[in-house]
Formats: sequence, C-alpha cells, structure tokens
Amino acid sequence: MIADRLRSTFNASLMAMACLALFMPCAYSHDLKVCKTSDPVGPVSGSFRFTVGDYTFDVGVGYCHTISAIGTGTFNVIEKATPNTIVSAIVVSGAGTAISTDTTTRSATVTVVEGGTTTVTFTNRATVNGRFTGGGSIFTSSGVRVTHGFELHCSTTQSPNNLEINFAQNSFHLTSLTSVACSYDTTTGVATITGTGTGLYNGAPGASIAFTFTDAGEPGTSDFASYVITDASGTVLNASGDLTFGNQQFHPAH
Repeated sequence: MIADRLRSTFNASLMAMACLALFMPCAYSHDLKVCKTSDPVGPVSGSFRFTVGDYTFDVGVGYCHTISAIGTGTFNVIEKATPNTIVSAIVVSGAGTAISTDTTTRSATVTVVEGGTTTVTFTNRATVNGRFTGGGSIFTSSGVRVTHGFELHCSTTQSPNNLEINFAQNSFHLTSLTSVACSYDTTTGVATITGTGTGLYNGAPGASIAFTFTDAGEPGTSDFASYVITDASGTVLNASGDLTFGNQQFHPAH
C-alpha cells in the first residue's frame, strides 16, 4: 500500500540530514510532486484536496506538495471536486511520464521512475452560472466562411441548449450538451463558455463537437469562436477566430 511506501519519507529526510552533516552527495529519486496553479481566465484561490492511493493532502494555489521516496511504478493523482471550479489543464513533467490525464474526472495516471521527480500540475478555473446567446461568422484557415448561432446554458441540466453551425453547404445541429463550463475574467471583462456535445451532421446522427465562445464586450468584433466537429469519417470542421460579424453575449445568473 502507498501508506507503507510513504513511511520511507521520514527515513529519506534522515538520510538527507546525514548527507549534509557528512558532506556526502545526496540523490533524491522517485519523488512525486503535485502542484496547483490558477487559470487567469477564471482565477481561483485557496487550497485543493488531492489523493494518491490512500494518502490525502491539500495544495494551495501557487504551491506544490512533494511525496518523497514514493517508489517507482504507476500512480493515480486525483483532485477532489470543488464547487464552482473546473480543472482546465493537467501537465505532467519531470522524470516520469503521463499515461493518461482527464480534466473532467480531475485525474492523472503517471509513472514514477528512478532518478528524479515526477511533477503533476493541475490548473483550476473558477466557473460562473448563466447562459450565452448570439452568433456570427468566422473563417477557416482555407478561407471558408462558417456561421453559427446558439443559446447555451452554463449547466447541462438547464435548457434550452441550441447550437447551429453552417459552412460550405454542410450543417451541424446540437442535440445533446454533454459538458459545459462558463468563466468570467474580472481583469479583462471577458466571459467564456467551453463545452462538448453530440448532434447531427448533415442530418445524420453520430457527430460530436468541442466548442469555445467568448463575450468580450460590445460591439462583438472582439468576441471569439472556436469549434471542432467530428463524425465517423474524422474531423469535418476545425475553425477558430474573432467574429467577422455578429455578437455573442453572456447573461449571468441572478
């Protein structure tokens, strides 16, 4: 069990003290470090709780927690869900490698190897409630014009959630909003909605979408749209950019 492995932390500390006292070179190996950062799109503060096996600990924003001499092998790092926040990114660096990361489940599976520290950094974003409405157009990298219109709530349990996208005689119609989160940057005044869903592509079921829309204020020329649509054949649309016309508006919940 990991608790047994963690008992070696005290022994590792004693060894480090002995190395310093005897002027011996010390090698710190197979450590696991968990760090917490704040997403500037929706800044967060405070501490967040993590578990690695049966070991539980808290990490404050801007800080890291190191599990010394954890041993080598595969470990699952899981962040406990915190109200009104999402994990917007998970980055694994250092000596070990990432087997998988999932921001939705707030988890990372990593390998810890001999000879260094494996660092897992979780970035959190504060979320807000409300809905987005509006639409407009952008262009693909090849110059194809894409138009969209929507009414999307910041929760999958609220409705309606409608999204229509049209380009080059093709169309996507959202039928189910599977994940969504909204945030508001108090410094820039930009509101953002990100989400995923499934729907119809040219009338056929089985398509999926990942999207981001922003409201950067009036008149809408600084609003941003991004969407990736896939079906059984692969990616059928990948476009992003500021609106060439239109307006996207965030309506906060009261």
